Amino acid sequence: MGRDRSHKRKVYKQVKDITKAYLGWAKAGFKVRTPERIAEIYDNICSNCEFFQQTKCLKCGCPIKREGIRGNKLAMANTKCPLEEPKWTEEIDDKNIIEIEGKVRVKNETKKPNIPQNQGGCGCKG
Repeated sequence: MGRDRSHKRKVYKQVKDITKAYLGWAKAGFKVRTPERIAEIYDNICSNCEFFQQTKCLKCGCPIKREGIRGNKLAMANTKCPLEEPKWTEEIDDKNIIEIEGKVRVKNETKKPNIPQNQGGCGCKG
């Protein structure tokens, strides 16, 4: 029973940390590290870290990848390593940052839901 509670607390903390990272990224204007910088941090730091497992940091629960922006904490220029003594920090050097132009979109955001004519929005007939 105690292990189950401990696991739930750990998962809750990881969800909270991931949410905080994404909200901070939004506030910072969705600035991202360059692909070269992401690969450098991954290769030189994260892939050798005792808290790294496959594609995530076991300390904060965030996804960590060598490439790409989507679902990758390393891409977010405002983030840092979650350890007390961070192994990598926020990027403030513009040469390692690129800005994403336009808006962040949700896939199929303009598509209307398919509701049959004989049903209301709640799914009842009539």
